[in-house]
Amino acid sequence: MIAQSKPEGRLIIAMGMGVADTPAEAAQGAVEQAQMQSTLNILDALDVTEMRVKASIGLQSPKAVRAQDITIGLSDAAEVVLVKGGQDVADAQSGKTTHVAVAAVEVFLPKQAGWMLKS
Repeated sequence: MIAQSKPEGRLIIAMGMGVADTPAEAAQGAVEQAQMQSTLNILDALDVTEMRVKASIGLQSPKAVRAQDITIGLSDAAEVVLVKGGQDVADAQSGKTTHVAVAAVEVFLPKQAGWMLKS
């Protein structure tokens, strides 16, 4: 877990879903879709050196995925949390399983001086 040094607020939360033949591919797809769902232009106007990114990913088999293998484009030091969730759909005819993962990608910033998100 990434240590929090200053009071912070969640600036962005984006949700995504990934569907693939393996849990890892489904998890990565969910994160990528979540990031595509958000326009993060506001980050260009802020000091993001202390930005914290957390991706929570729900899978039926969270232990089948290594958190360090999930790429989060917003930060090299993103926290990845794998939890029980999502859905596996088995095809009795082919014997294959389709894995569905859901992801919530959150961006946190320390409280910024000189402006407010809301009054």
